[in-house]
Amino acid sequence: MRDQYFPKGVIEFVAKTGFVSKEMWEQFFFMGGKSRWKHQAWADLTKRGYLVRHSNKRLKNIYVLNRHNRVVAEVLSHRAAKPPMAAQIEHDEVLGEGLLMAERGQIISSWRAEPELKAYSGIAHRIETQGELIKYPDALVQFVKSPEGSPVAVELEMTLKNRTRYDQTMGAYAGMRDVVGVLFICKAPVIERALREAVKRTYFPTEEIKLVFVPLQEWQVNPCGVLSEIHRGTRNRGLNPGNPGLHSDCTVCRPAA
Repeated sequence: MRDQYFPKGVIEFVAKTGFVSKEMWEQFFFMGGKSRWKHQAWADLTKRGYLVRHSNKRLKNIYVLNRHNRVVAEVLSHRAAKPPMAAQIEHDEVLGEGLLMAERGQIISSWRAEPELKAYSGIAHRIETQGELIKYPDALVQFVKSPEGSPVAVELEMTLKNRTRYDQTMGAYAGMRDVVGVLFICKAPVIERALREAVKRTYFPTEEIKLVFVPLQEWQVNPCGVLSEIHRGTRNRGLNPGNPGLHSDCTVCRPAA
């Protein structure tokens, strides 16, 4: 039987992403209170058996679902995402923080991250297959103003990949008719240039599928504005950090420095 303090929000988040960090929990799921209560509330997540430490013990503040917990199993109506590898944590944490901000800011109504897509999407939205590696969008988001419309894909590019990978990605999105746009978040300008070159090589249908390229810094500061931009219909353009044109009614995102 579920107790009255069951942390449904954080459990559902971990089921979507495969993990939660202590910092993310404090920012998005702790309801507020004294420091002592915050420490106790975090400790209760493991004491009650909802979460356990990531199997990689070097990840001290990364926790995953305890799949053997009966209450957790009862709450989850779908297959839960598998925990990410250690090398993927930074990528997924940056992505997840932005998506949570946009959800709290009422820009997006729902989202599915790649671990969740892998759990039950089958061949739908599959981007590429390399041996046993099957790639899906980093996330698919639905907007509050068009909850029944087709989703926008989000790709967080932290490292530069070879041109074959980018060509394959663009080719997959070009044929993905139920996705209306792709947001590429690029850690470095060289990554954006490589992606734009792939757009040209593959004759990507930019008049049919919206493309927006933004620097990582903009996503970290103003994810609501970034997602509002692609929802308004901006096509195939890059955005500079602190761009005053990135506007949303959201009060959640931190103001640009």
